[in-house]
Amino acid sequence: MGQTKPAAGLKSLNRAADTLSTLLAQEVKELNTRQKAARRDGAEAAGTMKGLKEATVSALGKFFDGTWADIGGKVETLNLQAGDYVGLPTAEASWGFKTFTMDEYNKLIEDIRSGALTVSAEIADHPAVDASVTVNYID
Repeated sequence: MGQTKPAAGLKSLNRAADTLSTLLAQEVKELNTRQKAARRDGAEAAGTMKGLKEATVSALGKFFDGTWADIGGKVETLNLQAGDYVGLPTAEASWGFKTFTMDEYNKLIEDIRSGALTVSAEIADHPAVDASVTVNYID
């Protein structure tokens, strides 16, 4: 007797899990690279952490509640307005700032979430770069 084919839903779930696993692996690799560079350069903070767990749970929730089409095949901006997707590590041992307090950070996050402070990706003028950098702007 031949093997039975998995249901279409199971195939879709497997594809979603594979995609999310690949994205997670890429993000972890990039985070590790940034952290190593920051340690090498003596930086106090290695950059932001991405809410990979939160993004994965959200995406799988969309799959299981039948709203995958809301995000499938689309670019999503996962920011503080959309959920708890970005931020600095806040464990006491990892807080490396000397003049920026945890209370100030939490107030900043609160202001961003509430809309009192907005973060824009728009750039009015291209930043200045030196001759060692080549930037190809697409306007």
